[in-house]
Amino acid sequence: MVTEKDPKESGISRILKTVEELKAQLGDFERMREEARAATESAVKLIPSLEDEKSRLQEGLEETKGKIAHANSLIRNLEKEEKKIQENIRRDQDRISHIDDQIKALKRMMNLEF
Repeated sequence: MVTEKDPKESGISRILKTVEELKAQLGDFERMREEARAATESAVKLIPSLEDEKSRLQEGLEETKGKIAHANSLIRNLEKEEKKIQENIRRDQDRISHIDDQIKALKRMMNLEF
């Protein structure tokens, strides 16, 4: 005599199997949730140090921009000073040339008198 499984027993077996699968999925979900929580906590802890670094970098950037502006100002001042010096050189050369001409003229006059 062949015995058939009781339909109730088969249904209970399927339910138990489904419950076991749900338990496994719940365990997986709990692990993922814990990993996400840990990652979130790490990110939250990292934010202040990133903000500090950003602030330091911004301060450094502003300082560097100030140095560049100062250097540009110094360059402009040096360029103005260079133009003044070049003008002084040109005037001195003109005076030297004029003095040379006077010396030559005086020497010619001296040679004519002797």
